[in-house]
Amino acid sequence: MAAHYLALWEQATHHTRRDAKCSPVAMLGASQRIHPDALPMFAGKRVRIFGHDDEAGRGAVERWARQLENVGAYVDAFNFSGLVKADESPAKDVNDCLALNADGFRQTEGMLP
Repeated sequence: MAAHYLALWEQATHHTRRDAKCSPVAMLGASQRIHPDALPMFAGKRVRIFGHDDEAGRGAVERWARQLENVGAYVDAFNFSGLVKADESPAKDVNDCLALNADGFRQTEGMLP
């Protein structure tokens, strides 16, 4: 839901960039793999992965990136390092980006491809 909200945010009328064309896809759980039947739908697409900022999440990002690159997707990953929520705790995932302090929120401008 957070990724969908952020995709809509980047296309809002107050934003200078209104041509964002993205479709959020959720992988719920770091142990998951992208189903082989779904992989061809990512061929030739730019994919930004927002993995959870912990050991399991980083492993998932690497695994998903390999799967996607093998079908010809252009893959990168968003890094949450240094982003801080309004309560001063570190941001660890895309959902936390909805609760960033003002400095952190400015750092995420353009976080979607």
